[in-house]
Amino acid sequence: MKKTTPSTLSLPDGSLVKASFPMVVSASRATDIPAFFAEWFSNRLAQGYCAWVNPFNSHQKMYVSFAKTRAFVF
Repeated sequence: MKKTTPSTLSLPDGSLVKASFPMVVSASRATDIPAFFAEWFSNRLAQGYCAWVNPFNSHQKMYVSFAKTRAFVF
């Protein structure tokens, strides 16, 4: 098992990626998650992270860990 640092996230395949660890996740601007993606959100919470793709640059992918998250804003 690879050792993680405060800014890295270990994915299920064992690879390490840079990630952000926000205390508050504001998801209200992206989509209506509670209304249309509740099952997806529940699965992401169970996994402990999600990947976000920049809508203006699809090559820019960012990982967000929920390890330090204390609140979600919808």
